Amino acid sequence: MPIACHLLFPPNPALVADLRECPGLLDEEALAEVERTPRRERARVDVGDLALEEDIYGRGRTPPAGTLPFLAPYAPIPVLMPADLHRAQRHRWKKHESPDSIGRFRLDFLCFVSHLARRHRLALEVRYEHERGDFPYETAWWVFDFTPGAVVQELFGISSHDEGGWGAELVRLADGRLRSSLTRAR
Repeated sequence: MPIACHLLFPPNPALVADLRECPGLLDEEALAEVERTPRRERARVDVGDLALEEDIYGRGRTPPAGTLPFLAPYAPIPVLMPADLHRAQRHRWKKHESPDSIGRFRLDFLCFVSHLARRHRLALEVRYEHERGDFPYETAWWVFDFTPGAVVQELFGISSHDEGGWGAELVRLADGRLRSSLTRAR
């Protein structure tokens, strides 16, 4: 039943310097891995204790010391969350489908990532994966894309591979409009 949560980002030196400011985000081992990432690829850093408040099994996740006060100023930044997707698809959900099936995420961490994407005009992604054995169970992703000309600036998506499989996404366009979709396996 492994649960993984990662931040994926270009190894841009200015961005890496800002990421290092967040307590517990880039220790020396993670920083060395980021520095070995080829320039045209995305670095991948474990952010489970920073991004998750509570996993799907109800186990709380404790962030490293100093993280919560550091993240607090970023909380007012709007970020799409599972409840937003639920509202956007209000009458289309079946009984076993729920964007809440991924646990609870720390909103201020996602706000911090959104802030950095906007500040550096880059695309950053937070990806959550839950497996049972070697079978992918749920996947969720937040993409914040403030690169010049980006039409979709924020995306929250979730897919479940259980009970027939389904997926849903909610996007915030550059003009502020929201669009949602819900797909089901046949």
